[in-house]
Amino acid sequence: MAHRDKATKKGVSRGGFIGTVAASTANVAAAAAATATIATTITTSGGHVVTVSDFISQFDEAAKSRLNRMNERLRELEQQIETLEAQIWKASDPFDAA
Repeated sequence: MAHRDKATKKGVSRGGFIGTVAASTANVAAAAAATATIATTITTSGGHVVTVSDFISQFDEAAKSRLNRMNERLRELEQQIETLEAQIWKASDPFDAA
């Protein structure tokens, strides 16, 4: 008890400490909100500012489009290889009288 009385006489009370913590918490919350606002936008290499969700959506669409084009090209190449293999097989078949 004597220690608590000395602290109160010096102007440091429990209420003052809690008030300081509450003010600090409010400052941290305000800073976090400001950071969240800043962090939700991205500046692209072209200088355009977009939200993170828009950027991810555009990136997803672009990636899907590129993968679809690559998949289609791969199918075309596989068909060409199958055609070439058939021609090679036919040309090298010793029993083919054609």
